[in-house]
Amino acid sequence: MNRSRISLIAASAAMAVALAACTPVPPGPTTTTSSTTTTTVDRWVTSVGECWAASSATPGVINLDVRYLGPRDQPDNLAVYDSADGSCTGSPSSLDIVQAPDATAAETACNALPVRPGLPVDVVRMTDLWPAAISDAWLCQG
Repeated sequence: MNRSRISLIAASAAMAVALAACTPVPPGPTTTTSSTTTTTVDRWVTSVGECWAASSATPGVINLDVRYLGPRDQPDNLAVYDSADGSCTGSPSSLDIVQAPDATAAETACNALPVRPGLPVDVVRMTDLWPAAISDAWLCQG
């Protein structure tokens, strides 16, 4: 092989290497990292203003519609209406509901309300009479 041909091959190889170094690298796969966020919804906050229809599941009991007025564990936070069809219409009267995990804790919470100091109180789980009510809500009766 003559010297000029070897020089030409070497020059061509050097140019190929130089061009390869300048050629953009195609993008690789994109990695997307996502995180899972758990959002806890406080029904005691989001339910303010909801009308809870009376249940017909309790034989012999006529339930009236109620509207949660909020805030939790305060006097007069539940409006009771003349209607029994989910419309919350008529002249409202007020009752008290509290947040509690069970009847014993509900009685304690009801007795702690400023309008009930020392008065005997009975409690009823709200979902027993109003299925759409907040699951840990208890009606104070006394």
